[in-house]
Amino acid sequence: MSTGSFAMAAGSFTPLHADRAVRGRAEWRLRLDPRIRKVDGLMQRNLHLKLGLREMAAAIALSPSRFSHLFKAQTGVSPAQYLKSLRLEKARDLLGGSHLSIKEVAAQVGLEPNRFCRNFRGVYGVRPLQYRLAVSSGARDDPGNNSTRA
Repeated sequence: MSTGSFAMAAGSFTPLHADRAVRGRAEWRLRLDPRIRKVDGLMQRNLHLKLGLREMAAAIALSPSRFSHLFKAQTGVSPAQYLKSLRLEKARDLLGGSHLSIKEVAAQVGLEPNRFCRNFRGVYGVRPLQYRLAVSSGARDDPGNNSTRA
């Protein structure tokens, strides 16, 4: 999607694919296995760190394969996909509500800047700087609104 091809209408920056594991997290988390809730908290507190499958599994005393299976059964996505969603959601919030540089935002969410930009564009359809400029100009009302799509 090129710079000129996206509309600046409300909701134009919503994920190109919905991630059911992240939407409605508060209510959804209550239904999760307590071990998976613990890993969710670990991920949310440590977005800036490189969290591997082994570390997450060890935190709840499961083997990596059993943890991965349980996590996907509970959330519908792999631990890596879930962590990526959390990171990009936090980055979106930082881009809209801070004056951190793109590199600083990437570091805060534990991604290398080029990978961060590529992942952000893949999910939201625009580059991080385009998103920040649109948000700061008031082009959209709600960062999570996906009611319209250009």
